[in-house]
Amino acid sequence: MGTAHAGGAMRSSASGAGVVGRVEDGWTMTMHQPWASLVMTGIKRAEGRVWGADFRGWLWIHAGGKPPMQADVEAIEAMYREVYAEGDPRPGKASLPAQGDAALAATPRPLRFPTSYPTGCLLGCVYIAGMASNDEYQRLRGRLPPSVTAESESPFVFLCERPRRLASPVTMRGQHKLWRLAPRAAAAEYAAGLLPVEAPQPVCFPLDHAS
Repeated sequence: MGTAHAGGAMRSSASGAGVVGRVEDGWTMTMHQPWASLVMTGIKRAEGRVWGADFRGWLWIHAGGKPPMQADVEAIEAMYREVYAEGDPRPGKASLPAQGDAALAATPRPLRFPTSYPTGCLLGCVYIAGMASNDEYQRLRGRLPPSVTAESESPFVFLCERPRRLASPVTMRGQHKLWRLAPRAAAAEYAAGLLPVEAPQPVCFPLDHAS
């Protein structure tokens, strides 16, 4: 893994008119493992927080420094096997939905978990369709597979799409809430090494704003 440094944090939980992040802007969120790698493999699409942020766009995912307990990893993987096994509950929905619906973006693929859960490093980035309140998130039931709407009970939920992983994670320290990579040019450099991810069940969230 390479090594880099973290930059400044977004101190406010909301950002006024809102932030629309580009990959090169370097906006980043630190997550515990195994959640960070589950977001980066596209298995986890809803990331809960107790704080809100008026943010959408590309967000880098940093794995915190604490290694996960093996028992926790096994329990979380078992939970995802269960919710993915429930399939798509919406009557008559095909694998390829009508444009504009919150539906599967592609035929579901086999559920494959990461072979490792690295810590203290930058893993890649994901597109945040928006942050929803828990009430808004719960109203998506019936419009999204249960593997999405069963993921979080937190007050606020980041809605994650289109993960892109780094070929080699970059070692660095994280920060709280949303923060920016430093130096700023590092984000553009890392972006050149991003690889597509074949998520097991991609979704497109039904939000009013344009992506």
